[in-house]
Amino acid sequence: TGNSFCTLLALEKRWPHHRRTRSLNKRYSMAAALFGAAAASVQNHVHHKKELRLAADLKEAEMQQSLRFHVEEMRQSADLFKVHATTQWQLHHDTMSIARDLARRETMRDVWQQRQFLNQTLLVVAALMFSSVFVAISQPQLPEPERPNAWYFGLYGVALGLSAFLLALSMWATFKVQSRMGSYNVNAPHLVYRCGNAHTDFNSYFSCHCEWLRVAATAAFFGGTMALLAGSVGAQLVQAEHHFKDPLTGYIFAAIVVTAAVVVVALELLASDKCVEGPEYGGLAHDEAESDDDAADDAGAQRM
Repeated sequence: TGNSFCTLLALEKRWPHHRRTRSLNKRYSMAAALFGAAAASVQNHVHHKKELRLAADLKEAEMQQSLRFHVEEMRQSADLFKVHATTQWQLHHDTMSIARDLARRETMRDVWQQRQFLNQTLLVVAALMFSSVFVAISQPQLPEPERPNAWYFGLYGVALGLSAFLLALSMWATFKVQSRMGSYNVNAPHLVYRCGNAHTDFNSYFSCHCEWLRVAATAAFFGGTMALLAGSVGAQLVQAEHHFKDPLTGYIFAAIVVTAAVVVVALELLASDKCVEGPEYGGLAHDEAESDDDAADDAGAQRM
């Protein structure tokens, strides 16, 4: 190695052009190195630009995907809210409908009980008056056959017989009213009855099947009571004139009884049982109207 180095030094001293060639080679090497560095720098710059472009594209795609996800999430949330709101509205409506139906049934049951109490009161009073007829038949002292003024006795007999008939008719009609009232089914408002109609409320059923019997029972009761009073007047006149020898007392009793009967009849004709105008005695007309409105609203909501 030492000999080779010495040989090269000797050659360089002898041939100076070798030094120039070596200098050129160094320059060429430096130029090649600079060119390689420049090419590498340019390539790195190109790669950096590609990386930036790819990063921007990925960011844009990520933003678009996030936007689509957000839009889809909002749409799903809106659909879920719509379904939830519809379900809640339907649940609230069903709850209110059930509560309204229960309240309506309770109202009809209250009306039924009120009419039942009135019917039972009429039945009890008619039975009491019917028993009074037999008391009036057995208690008074009848006149002797040879005594005059036999029309007193005729009034007494005819009036008590008519009273017994009318009061018995009143009790029969009252029993029929009570029986027909028990045939109404509150839980089946659309049930078709013998008349061919479906009575959605008790008042409609009562007006169709029981009202005329109630009127007949009331009229027969008052007629029987008036006949009983007439019979009692006849019995009192018979006793006052033929047994107590005081016809004035009998006339006074008859006047008082007739006056009381006239006052009672006048009050019955003037004082109506209905306090509210309209077909629905008992306050069910407004509930029926609300039920119809709710049914119309339900139909409209279902079409929407």
